[in-house]
Amino acid sequence: MAKAKIEGLISELHERLAGDESSPQQELLLAQLQSQLDSWEGAQPADGDIKSLAEELFDEIEEKHPKAARVALEIIETMGHLGL
Repeated sequence: MAKAKIEGLISELHERLAGDESSPQQELLLAQLQSQLDSWEGAQPADGDIKSLAEELFDEIEEKHPKAARVALEIIETMGHLGL
């Protein structure tokens, strides 16, 4: 259930950043976040880097993409509820 919520939020983040000019760094972080999520099979992701990737992406987009940053923050908060 939590994975599905995060997947939905990542899709929303893709949509919000698609209309704006995002940097290659932001695109890379988003792709890495998606990759981590795709490999998530258990109760928690195998690699603890997923939350740090989300936090780094938030830092990258916070100033220029505030609406997308709110979605990234929701991803971070959801991960926090999972104990990540």
